[in-house]
Parts: sequence; structure tokens; C-alpha cells
Amino acid sequence: MSIRVVFFNINMYSLFDALSKAPVGGSEVQLFNVARFLSQSSGFDVSVITGDWGQKLLDKKDGIRIYRSFSIEEKIMNYLKAPFLMWRALKAVDADVYVASSAGTEIGILALFCRVYGKKFVYRTAHQIDCNRDYELNNGWRGRLYGFGLRNTSIIVTQNVEYQEKKDKNGLSSIVIRNSFALN
Repeated sequence: MSIRVVFFNINMYSLFDALSKAPVGGSEVQLFNVARFLSQSSGFDVSVITGDWGQKLLDKKDGIRIYRSFSIEEKIMNYLKAPFLMWRALKAVDADVYVASSAGTEIGILALFCRVYGKKFVYRTAHQIDCNRDYELNNGWRGRLYGFGLRNTSIIVTQNVEYQEKKDKNGLSSIVIRNSFALN
């Protein structure tokens, strides 16, 4: 029996398709590295949920299933549809563990989904705004939804002790797992 793990990141699609216009940063690379490593390890069934970058609803590359969720194009209909499309993708994956790393409203939606369905939710911090509450306190309802997500994780992973200390100071305990780098 394998553990079903899904990594959620709207912009990670570019790491599977070099022609994609999805912007990539360190957070995407870190999740991609861990997803690839687990997909090559026995005992794990790995999926990824990304944004809608024009790809198929479901694709498979390098042994990883890639699910499309919502478009980030700034249109009112996209904002209205996004939570439902995200929920549909989360439900389609039906993982045991959901992993995300991005400050935004989707973290609150993901935490709610995991709470409703009794799933584990791992949040990985990517920036100091994930740890010092700046995003949560300075972004109105979006920040509050993100804060709800942080308070409803199974575990928070920071990439260094400094971030862990900021999390602890703000009442959220965490563990440190340093960044990974491919050595190929």
C-alpha cells in the first residue's frame, strides 16, 4: 500500500513543461524536487495540482500525475470559479497528504478541504511573510483566510531556524527541514 501525496502550487507547471508561461521561484523548485524524489521512491503515489496554464485537465509526466485547477488570469469569473475548480482538483486527487507552499487564499481553502475530509495538510514556508504574519495581517479577508489555513495545518515546515523562531513567536509551532537541491 502506498501513501498518496499531492503537492499544490499554482505555478509549478513550468517545471514539467518548459513552454509554460507559469512563473517559477524557489518554492516551486523545492516542491518539484521533493515530488520527483518521492515519485522515484517506493511506497509513494505522487500527484501535483497546478494552475490552469492551458494544459490538459489531467496529465502524467515522469510518473507524477498533474492536475489542472484554476486560471490566475485576473478576471472576475476566474475569481468566482477558482475555489470550486480548486476543490474539484483536490477531490479528484483524493490523497492522504496534501502539501503546499504559497501565501494566499488557497491555503485556507486547502486547510478547509483537509479538515472536512480528514486529510493531513503540510504547509511549507517559503518566505518570512509566512512566518511574521505580515501577509495575514495586511491583506484583509485574503489574509484572514490564509491565517485560517496556517492554524489548521497538520504540521508547518520552515526552511531555517530563523523562520521557525518567528512561527513559534506567533503561536504556531513548526519543524525545520532545510531546502533540497538536485545534485545532477
